[in-house]
Amino acid sequence: MRSLRNPIVVATLIALSWSVARVVIAHRAGIPVPQIHDEFSYLLGADTFAKGRLANPPHPIAEFFDSPHVLVRPVYASKYPPGQALVLALGEKVFGSPFWGVVIENALLIFTVALAVSVWVSTMWGAGVAVILALYLLPPNYWADSYWGGALTAAGGTLVVLAIGFHRDRRLLASGLAFGSGAAILFFTRPYEGGAFILAIIGVYFVRNGCRFVLIPALAAAPILLAALAWTGYYNRAVTGDPFLLPYILHDRQYNVAPPFWILPRRPEPVYSHPRLAAQHGLGGWEDSAYSRHRPWWNGLARGVTLSLLFTASQVSGFLGLLVFAVPVAWRDWRFRQLSAVLLFFIAALSIESFNLPHYAAPALGAVAILTGVWLERLWTMDRHAITAGKAVGVAFFGFAIAGMNGAEFLATPLRADRQQLIQRLSTLNAPQLVLVRYPTPSWNIDVEWVYNSADIDSQHVIFAHDLGPERDENLLRYYPGRQAWIASVDDSGYRLDPYPSAATDATAARAAMIASAGSVPSRILISSGGRK
Repeated sequence: MRSLRNPIVVATLIALSWSVARVVIAHRAGIPVPQIHDEFSYLLGADTFAKGRLANPPHPIAEFFDSPHVLVRPVYASKYPPGQALVLALGEKVFGSPFWGVVIENALLIFTVALAVSVWVSTMWGAGVAVILALYLLPPNYWADSYWGGALTAAGGTLVVLAIGFHRDRRLLASGLAFGSGAAILFFTRPYEGGAFILAIIGVYFVRNGCRFVLIPALAAAPILLAALAWTGYYNRAVTGDPFLLPYILHDRQYNVAPPFWILPRRPEPVYSHPRLAAQHGLGGWEDSAYSRHRPWWNGLARGVTLSLLFTASQVSGFLGLLVFAVPVAWRDWRFRQLSAVLLFFIAALSIESFNLPHYAAPALGAVAILTGVWLERLWTMDRHAITAGKAVGVAFFGFAIAGMNGAEFLATPLRADRQQLIQRLSTLNAPQLVLVRYPTPSWNIDVEWVYNSADIDSQHVIFAHDLGPERDENLLRYYPGRQAWIASVDDSGYRLDPYPSAATDATAARAAMIASAGSVPSRILISSGGRK
């Protein structure tokens, strides 16, 4: 039992317990299917890394595969920083599916949170907060049930606050190693938000405590940070041709009318390869509409601060994070005030972004976890009404853990698995397949894009491409003469699959008839199911 007082042992047990629970759920419910276009971009990066490459050659007819959040020139690659894709690639390469990379990063997050809260508060509250977080990270929470990320970034931010805790205890070598590792993870996942968080916590901590005992941590962190910067330059050059130009920035320049920060002016609209890209990135598109909601500036400031505050404060377990700040139990504790100052700076940095989603605030999760641990500790040790305080702690633990687990995860709303079903159906056929996707309108369900492929497009059994009209589609059909071509008409009721019209008078029509008569895949498939708009 003495080993249960060791923070590393406790953190390991909680992380392993969560991992086992998530594996059991995946075994019973199945591995989550990617749905949102961001997920497919991360999976493209993962598949690229798993194949031993940093980027893929540009496709000769790239306009048919040009989809949101993907670069098709000068190379074919994900626009996102490489951190999330590297972990997904680890899952794909070692365990056979990128989803196991999601499990690994969430287990790492739970472990680092338990350890960080133990160092800042106590092992008991480190375990308590980690258990609440573990419950929160079960499905339908999208950090653990999709490929979007969030957990890896949060683990990086937690390592940074863990480093500050180690520094307070004069564990200087551990402080430097934790800081270097956390900062590298933040740079590899969310450079802007991670950089803002690092600046905030360094500034607040050293303003209060001075710069004593910094040399050893700095020397320990330096090799990790230098290696991370060198590899980033190498990766940038492979993707963009410039070691100092991030793929995200290049993609932003090529596609986006709305800048990443609402305080900046719009850009001229580029020429897009098809109208669906304009519906995402162009004037009046989804991103531009989000940008417009921040105009005029006072509205942008109010909206940005409100969303940033909400997403940052509720990081650990939904409403529990808000309760920590709303009930003034721990405001006199210097740890609470110090980390609250960090969060205020971080919220200010997030508030100028044009787009706000919960995982943007992920770097601050470790700080919010520590604040939660401090709050629970202060509540537990209140001098008056100790029994009542204990009951309140119990309610906070279980009630809010359940509320967090079943709370409003608007990004975790289940979507149809039509695309995956179609892949499974067409994969049973011997001949390679080509599916041209057609939507009711360019702006239909803009976050649900069907046209994504692996790192090796031409080697896939089922390739998805945009339907660009009969004249332009002929280039695609000539490029893939040996493939059975289909039109997938996608709408709110499901999808309909028909042989491509131009193939009606040649050998392709004969193959379609043979397929239909064989009963494997009918020449017309209509699948209806409910879906999210």
